[in-house]
Amino acid sequence: MEHIHNGDIYGATSVIVLNEIIHRLLIAETVQKAHISAGSAVSFLKSHPHYIRDASTVWGLVDDIRNIQNLKIYGISENTFAFSIDIMRQSGLLSNDALHIACMNENSIDTIATYDRDFEKIPQIKVLKP
Repeated sequence: MEHIHNGDIYGATSVIVLNEIIHRLLIAETVQKAHISAGSAVSFLKSHPHYIRDASTVWGLVDDIRNIQNLKIYGISENTFAFSIDIMRQSGLLSNDALHIACMNENSIDTIATYDRDFEKIPQIKVLKP
């Protein structure tokens, strides 16, 4: 991310990735503030929505990501979704991973930075471990 932020390279992500980040950050911040287990965080947040509204660390980080100059954030179209279903059926990837691949394909992106080894199943994708 530092290389993207500094303008050394251009980066791309999708709303799905940002949504996953928000979810994980919300869980982490809630576990810390409410002193609960990660396993109970989702049900806790549903019954205590003010923790979501008041998650200042989460919202600050999300704003920082959205404001990175050299980072393009892609949306997901109905065609992307349909293609992700095909990818799931062919590769056995889980739904979000298949959506990532479909979004990459739709936007002519062939490299992903991730520690998730499941992407190595897709021969046309180059996987970089950050």
